[in-house]
Amino acid sequence: ATIRAQLFIAIFLYATIGTVATYAIGRKLIRLNYAKLQREADFRYSLVRIRDNAECIAFFNGEDIEQKEVGHRFNSVIENMRDLNVAQRNLDMFTCSYS
Repeated sequence: ATIRAQLFIAIFLYATIGTVATYAIGRKLIRLNYAKLQREADFRYSLVRIRDNAECIAFFNGEDIEQKEVGHRFNSVIENMRDLNVAQRNLDMFTCSYS
């Protein structure tokens, strides 16, 4: 009982195309996951910095500036999370439909 050459080639091509497509679709996740770690760390750092310098910030009326900065970093975290969810959804949809 041997596998016909045409069937072997078809299976091999199917697996190769699926692997290449999965890599192409999922490649964006690497960058987004790295950005997630970086942006969350920046956000946490800004919160710690505010806590450590709260007295100086209050003394110099810097609340508005700090609020804008923290808001900007938080929005960056949310934006990256949205992009990450979309990329993960796209990869999941492809892998579920291809298999």
